[in-house]
Amino acid sequence: MANLVCYIPFPRIGRIIAQGCLRTEGNELVQYAQAQNAQIPPTRNGVPLTQLNLVYLNEETPQNRLGVGDVLVVFAHGGDNDTELSDNAGNDIEQNDLLQRLVLLNAAVASEIYFFACFSALPEHIGPTFKSLNGNIRVYGKNDTAEGGLAKYTRTGFRTAVWKEKQLVEV
Repeated sequence: MANLVCYIPFPRIGRIIAQGCLRTEGNELVQYAQAQNAQIPPTRNGVPLTQLNLVYLNEETPQNRLGVGDVLVVFAHGGDNDTELSDNAGNDIEQNDLLQRLVLLNAAVASEIYFFACFSALPEHIGPTFKSLNGNIRVYGKNDTAEGGLAKYTRTGFRTAVWKEKQLVEV
């Protein structure tokens, strides 16, 4: 069984925005996963997930590193150009900086990585760039805008837009 690591490459403390706030949705993901009887659904490839860890920028410590076979979701908004991501609250991260952060997280041992960010599957964006450096990992991203939020807990269980068919494409 694998752990699910959700990485938000921005500070944990930051400005909360009204719509599409990464911090709010990250906290909701943790709350939903901890809800009574909540089960984290397996990935779109059927990898069973046992535990959720939410990690922010500067929290890439040894205890937050991925283990072999873990699944990583990088959660951000598309930036002003293909080589950056944003939190839509005034913070950006350049692709090279993000790649260095992913090394600190030990992302190269993940079984699957989902870049849940608008346009992350386009050439020169983070999905294809990461894949070119780590060809043995299944990498997913978006060709257009990401929709549906990161996760929701409904009466019938835990739902993630990340696993939703056709939401992300393999790069």
